[in-house]
Amino acid sequence: MKEKIDYSTGYLENDIYQGTLFFYDNQENIYPLFGLDDENEKYVINDLKWFAKYFSDYLELENLNSV
Repeated sequence: MKEKIDYSTGYLENDIYQGTLFFYDNQENIYPLFGLDDENEKYVINDLKWFAKYFSDYLELENLNSV
């Protein structure tokens, strides 16, 4: 099984959105790498997509959110 990179986003409160980038090892253990928050969900998603692509390209990870 190949290592993977993934992210999730959600609404907190007071118009704040949060997102977290996750690493999955080859045994499906999940490790949160870092989190972001912003008032605009679009910015959180765009930043997480960029980091997910960066890590998947340079570390040869499967990107679970690639289009």
